[in-house]
Order: sequence, then structure tokens, then C-alpha cells
Amino acid sequence: MRKFSHFLAIDWSGAKGERQRGIALALTHADGGPPVLVKPPPRGWARLEVLAILRDELPPDTLVGMDMGISLPFADAGAFFPDWGDSPADAPALWALIDGICHADPHLEAGSVLVEIYTSIAARSGGVGKGRTKIRNYDELNAALEQLDTPPVPASGQVDDHSADALVIAAWLRHVAQDPQYWHPAGLSVEIAQTEGWTFGAV
Repeated sequence: MRKFSHFLAIDWSGAKGERQRGIALALTHADGGPPVLVKPPPRGWARLEVLAILRDELPPDTLVGMDMGISLPFADAGAFFPDWGDSPADAPALWALIDGICHADPHLEAGSVLVEIYTSIAARSGGVGKGRTKIRNYDELNAALEQLDTPPVPASGQVDDHSADALVIAAWLRHVAQDPQYWHPAGLSVEIAQTEGWTFGAV
């Protein structure tokens, strides 16, 4: 398994507009320590700023997980858009279509990047009960981090769910990055990998 030095979690947002308070970034180091929120600009992140970090500012050997969908359902109907003759054949073709449709969008409200993650899987690994995946305060957050062999964040009181998601996911990425089952889940076929992809950690 490849060794990573850093783990970056991005809680993405599908909302329209230049800046999004729903985008949160958290970084953790392979050597240990609590995850740290990457401080956003005063009015929230612009997607172009996140892209600049991904392209130009990441530490070497960083595993990045994004809470977003990297593809659309395919296997259920044998196509992304079963009633459309020009339905793309696989995920790269789907994203080429999306890129063409969105090429003039100034805020990157669609772009495929890195590995997909699923917030609920990370939360459950941190001991958060099924059906209750949102963490609302630092006591709950630090309890989840403890389950992920991660030191606590030195804070108290309330925490917004986007920041909490990013912090837990950053710790979870470090916790599971060397486990082969998360990279090669049971039931993953070549066909599914080429069309839908798979959620990192969905086994």
C-alpha cells in the first residue's frame, strides 16, 4: 500500500454562488496529532481557492477525500440516462459531458476530483450511531476522534456540522488509508469501476 504523509478532507457543497460557508477543509498528519481545520476566508471558500490548494499547495503524498459524488448510478439500468441515445458510456465520458456543459461556469459548481468519501461511514467508524451521523459539539467530536486513534481537538462548545465532518473525515482517512479493503471493496467489478466508480470505504 502506498504511504501517505498527510490526509485532507473536504466537505464539499453543491450550492450555487461564488463563496460557500458549507465548504470545510481539515488536514491531519500521518505522524499523529488532531486534525486541523484549514482557516477559510472571511466569507467562506470559493471553489477556485480550493482548486488552487489542490493544485499548488498540498504537501507531498497527500490523500484527499471529498464528500461528493464522483459518478451517477449506472448498473441499475445499464446506462446513466437510459432513454437518451447519447448517454455516456463510462465515468470519464460522463465528466467530459459535464465539463462541456459547465465550461463557462465561473464558480466550478461541477468538477471531478480525487477520491470520493461518504461522511456517514467515517462517522460510524468514530462510534456515532447509525441514523445519527451529525456531530454538533466538540465533546462528541473528540469522542469520535478517540475511536479513530486521534488526539482531541483543543476546543469546546458547539461546532458546525461542515467543520465536524471535515475533521472526522481527515482522521478517518488516516485511520483506514493502509487497509486494502477500502481500496478494493468486495463486489467491485471492472464494469462498476468504469461507470459508477465506488465510494472509498463502501464495503
